[in-house]
Amino acid sequence: MLTVGGLNAWYGKSQVVNNVAFEVGRGKTLGLLGRNGVGKTTTIRALMGLVDRAGRITLNGRQLDNLPVYKIARSGLAYVPQGRHLFPHLTVEENLRLAWHGAKFDNDVLERGIGHFPPLSELLNRLAGNLSGGEQQMVAIGRALLNQPTAILMDEPTEGLSPLFQEKVGAVIENIKASNIAIVLVEQNLNLALNTCDEVCFIERGSVVHKCSAADAKSPALLETFLGVGGSLRK
Repeated sequence: MLTVGGLNAWYGKSQVVNNVAFEVGRGKTLGLLGRNGVGKTTTIRALMGLVDRAGRITLNGRQLDNLPVYKIARSGLAYVPQGRHLFPHLTVEENLRLAWHGAKFDNDVLERGIGHFPPLSELLNRLAGNLSGGEQQMVAIGRALLNQPTAILMDEPTEGLSPLFQEKVGAVIENIKASNIAIVLVEQNLNLALNTCDEVCFIERGSVVHKCSAADAKSPALLETFLGVGGSLRK
């Protein structure tokens, strides 16, 4: 289980995240939803130790908030960043190898990285910078799965993708959940988010202002209040 309590984060002297707290169990997905600029990405980055922060973060009982970034990454907490952040002049396989924490990168390890995305097996020698946005996102998610994490932070995994690739990402999130991995998801595609998440935290001005089940979050009144959107959602 990933447990977060009293999380605060800053950029310089500006506090962006205020006393955020939540829990997400293995095989569950928690969505962080809110308007642009309310602190969702900063919350994710704070969990990985990428910004100045204070608070308590534990994964399966192990305290992470006192660890440097590289040890957090080796603790079982994986990260799929917004924008993918691949090395464009390296091949797909080289990008995957760089993320591996072990001594020997063999076919079993490679399969963990591309198993959810069979098309990647034909693209291993392709430069990452020459891939489509959807293909790059496959690599970014595969990279996060290499080291058999117990929890994954996913920041806007469908951003800029075609509807077809968005559906593929949604299906992979469901498969990851079925592998008993906890997921924290920041996602602007509401249909995908609310149909894949189990629980939701609505965030405003860096604070969690409402927690509920994803089913309850589909309420038009809640969506209008916290996101400024109306209308019905697809199932």
